[in-house]
Amino acid sequence: MSEIRNTDIDFGCPDIISFISTYKIPAGYKVDALPKNINITMPDASISFRRFVAEQDGTIAVRYTINYKKWLYFKENYPDFHEFIKQMYQMMNEQIVLKKS
Repeated sequence: MSEIRNTDIDFGCPDIISFISTYKIPAGYKVDALPKNINITMPDASISFRRFVAEQDGTIAVRYTINYKKWLYFKENYPDFHEFIKQMYQMMNEQIVLKKS
């Protein structure tokens, strides 16, 4: 993603996006490390990101929720937007670590 923006960002409308996944832990493995549950928010509170990860009874549940409270982000405010999105994607890419039990 470029650090320079020449036009405004128009999502068309405010939106809430959720990604929900459930993973079965393979036989002979157990969870060694899970990403921490976290909430982050843009400085102006216009976007929030929430990550929830939990392990129970041989499955791992992962839920990401992105809440766009505004639909238009001006190019002048792009540095904050860019930093938030970059941080959000880093959090979405954190690994779940399994080890042989």
